[in-house]
Amino acid sequence: MVLIGVVAIVGATWASTAWLLAEADQTTIDKRAGLRIDAIRTGLTVAAGTGGAFALLLAVRRQWLNERAQAHREEVDHQSQIHDDRVATATEHDAAERRITDLYVKAVDQLGNDKAAVRLGGLYALERLGQNSPGHRQTVVDVICAYLRMPFTPPAESPEHDDLEHSRSEELQVRLTAQRVLAAHLRDEIYKGQRDEGAVPETFWPGIDIDLTGACLVDFFLGDCRVGVVTCHDARFVGETICRGLICDLAFFQGATFGGHTDFRGASFTYNARFSYARFATDVRFNADEFFPGAHFRRHVSFQNVAFAKGARFDGATFSGSADFDEATYEGGAKAIHLEGAHIQDLNAVSPEVTKKPSTWPPGWIVKQEPDGTGTLTWKQSTTKQATRRKPT
Repeated sequence: MVLIGVVAIVGATWASTAWLLAEADQTTIDKRAGLRIDAIRTGLTVAAGTGGAFALLLAVRRQWLNERAQAHREEVDHQSQIHDDRVATATEHDAAERRITDLYVKAVDQLGNDKAAVRLGGLYALERLGQNSPGHRQTVVDVICAYLRMPFTPPAESPEHDDLEHSRSEELQVRLTAQRVLAAHLRDEIYKGQRDEGAVPETFWPGIDIDLTGACLVDFFLGDCRVGVVTCHDARFVGETICRGLICDLAFFQGATFGGHTDFRGASFTYNARFSYARFATDVRFNADEFFPGAHFRRHVSFQNVAFAKGARFDGATFSGSADFDEATYEGGAKAIHLEGAHIQDLNAVSPEVTKKPSTWPPGWIVKQEPDGTGTLTWKQSTTKQATRRKPT
């Protein structure tokens, strides 16, 4: 750049001076000397101007280089800060994960302790871990469900004062606590008007699935809970089973045994609900009353081969999809299954299975089509009258 500037200055000076001198030589002799001096002076001025312009160009280039170097330093500092932040975040995350892992391992060890009080402490430690670490909530629930799936025999109603019954009584308290922990963090009472639309309680854990296959559950409670998938294949429910207001995507209760009062009023099943081969030893309620709406089966519900020992109430329930009561047994007769006013939203609904089987209802119950194209279940009066005439014989 300096060499180019020198050449430019010399060239401009020579060219301008030579041209001015040539012009001065064309004048008269008496004026020629003065004009030549002026030509040389003007040439030097051009040289000074060219040098100034080149100096300005060098200053601009130097400033540009300085700004570019500053921008580069700032970019390097920024990237270094990003790297340092990533390292710090990764270090903090690793430390948090190690801490969580330690808490998790200790809590699981406590659940395996022989003393009931220690097992209770393990449950509450897992609960605290899940509350503080949303990413580990499903794992915490899985561990609690796995604990409830462990073999268990409830204590006798009038137990003798021996070590075995005392141990069973203590284990029952631990299991009841585990069930309460699940219910406390799956409960979302928006549909009861107890909170605003957007105010989700901090204790609610969304998007949780529970698997209680084969578990022995005493006084099981999932009232007003919201769950993804409920799996209770072959589970044994001792005492009351309260699932009022339960909202879930899928429910599997195949082969389950319900030994006490069972309440599904206000429950809503988004997809399939399967109770096939279940056994209800006492009354079961899916009905609507002045306190709760009826259960809502939004796609398909199966009560195939279900045994209703004391009847069931579905009056006021809503069947948006298909229903299957095929081969279900009713010790009190089909009339013991109350379906008065049950609403059928799709009269042509079929099961989502390969068979595409249409809905089947208990004997004596027929679908009365409404003007809006939906249907309502009603008891066939002629069947009742025939049964009445045959009774004396």
